[in-house]
Amino acid sequence: HYFIQSNLSVMSSSKKQHRFYLGGVAACMAVCFTHPLDTIKVHLQTQQGKRSIYKVLTSTLKTNGIMGIYSGLSASIMRQATYTTVRFGAYEVLRARNTPQDGSPMPFSNKVAIAAFSGACGIFAGNPADVVNVRMQNDMRLPVGQRVAYRNVFHGLYTITAREGPAALFRGLPANIPRSMLINVGQVACYDQAKQFVLQYLEDGIAVHFLSSFMAGTAATVLTQP
Repeated sequence: HYFIQSNLSVMSSSKKQHRFYLGGVAACMAVCFTHPLDTIKVHLQTQQGKRSIYKVLTSTLKTNGIMGIYSGLSASIMRQATYTTVRFGAYEVLRARNTPQDGSPMPFSNKVAIAAFSGACGIFAGNPADVVNVRMQNDMRLPVGQRVAYRNVFHGLYTITAREGPAALFRGLPANIPRSMLINVGQVACYDQAKQFVLQYLEDGIAVHFLSSFMAGTAATVLTQP
């Protein structure tokens, strides 16, 4: 979605000004396609024993139908609308304020620091929706009597707040903060650095953004997989 944001930003202004909110919009669009894979990933990570992706997928479809792999989609969209928009926005603002006035590239270490801080800010905004998302994705694996049965993200946020208190919306935050920092370093700081490198060999365009996004996505995955 950072690739989409960059291209939309270029097309929306002759001055190539970034519109950070486009990153949030693009992330919401992307998650509509990737959410089933994320649901299967959660099942693989929480399963007892060892089953392949194929077996988990077929079992989910057989038991819950096609909507089973889209469980928690509203929460996933809300997470991206909050988390991604904030982390991209914070990065763009801080990068603009810290870019050298002489037009020289910002040092990679500065990009990493800004991206890490922005990622931490983003997860504070996105953690409540993330809690609801994980619970909704994992719900179908529980016995009927133990299911939370949230109808959508708003019902989930209300139910958690009413029954467990507002603090419950920030469960997992200590683990999510470093993960979010690493994701943002991989996706955003590495994207900028990769683009700076690729532009030495190619003219600015879709190919540059695609290659830069591919490198950044690989870096983010390697950094956050543990």
